[in-house]
Amino acid sequence: MTDDEIITLAEQATERLRNACFRAAERAAQRVSEARKSVPEMLGEYLREASVLIIIFVPVEILLPQLMLGQSVNKAVLRWTIGLSVCTLVAGILLEKWRMR
Repeated sequence: MTDDEIITLAEQATERLRNACFRAAERAAQRVSEARKSVPEMLGEYLREASVLIIIFVPVEILLPQLMLGQSVNKAVLRWTIGLSVCTLVAGILLEKWRMR
């Protein structure tokens, strides 16, 4: 096999691979455009994710340093954290259910 034949085969393989990638990207873009989310659905997801972030990061940022310094845990902060997290979670779930109707 000559160098020119090898180069031709490599170019053909590259072209086939490029075409396959373009077709896959077009199919993926079509699926994304067909699966567009509504505003209530996106807001519901946002609220649910926010509740998880609140319940994780507020204790890490506020309560954990208090414990490490030997201070007592501020019960009001703990209650507000849990309450805010539960409220955003419930609001997100209700918004999702309302959207499905």
